[in-house]
Amino acid sequence: MEVLSGLDLESGGRYNLVLRNCLHNLNIKKGVNMLPDFLKTKEKLKKMHNTEMKKAQFRHLGPFADTPKSEIFEGDEVILTRSDGSREEVKVKKAEGKMEIKLKEIEEMTHERILDKINTVAREMAKQIAKEGYETLSQAAEGVGNVTSADGKPLSIDLLLEGLEKMHLSFDEDGQPSGLRLVAHPKMSSALEKICSQLESHPRYQELMERKREEERVRENSRELVG
Repeated sequence: MEVLSGLDLESGGRYNLVLRNCLHNLNIKKGVNMLPDFLKTKEKLKKMHNTEMKKAQFRHLGPFADTPKSEIFEGDEVILTRSDGSREEVKVKKAEGKMEIKLKEIEEMTHERILDKINTVAREMAKQIAKEGYETLSQAAEGVGNVTSADGKPLSIDLLLEGLEKMHLSFDEDGQPSGLRLVAHPKMSSALEKICSQLESHPRYQELMERKREEERVRENSRELVG
């Protein structure tokens, strides 16, 4: 079982990074020679900066960094199909950030400074995406009754087992829970890791996992019979 530290969202994809040629914002006086436009070089820089944006966003997305992704070429909603076969329409939401380069900065602008600005934009967009992701997960869990409240009690093995009891689990070829992750606030990560280190040897956990494996076998057999 993997324990991940979530983003500390104090407030509170698809994205567009528009790289403007700062020379176009200058009022070029008549008679003054303009620099060559270097279109191919600018296109290479744009692709490189877009790649850096994706890398930076991946670093800041935390638990959502390696979730499955797909491109949407048109429309403003998608159909989400879950592992149990249920379907839901989901509206596409925008994540955006702003990068500002002032004219007085251009003379001393370096590649490293541009990367710093890209990193700032990527972090802001990652916060928006992660916030939406956590809210969607929370709504889905509440909608099917998969919420376990501690009611002010400290985190414990019993609470964790109560939460696992309510979940729909899948298993890999070795019989281990597949894709099971626990996401916690950074301040709670160490406590959760300590509990998880004791969890797998707990008799109740072993009994629960065996029961969940049997439930999956029944589901898979039912699908084969229907097919």
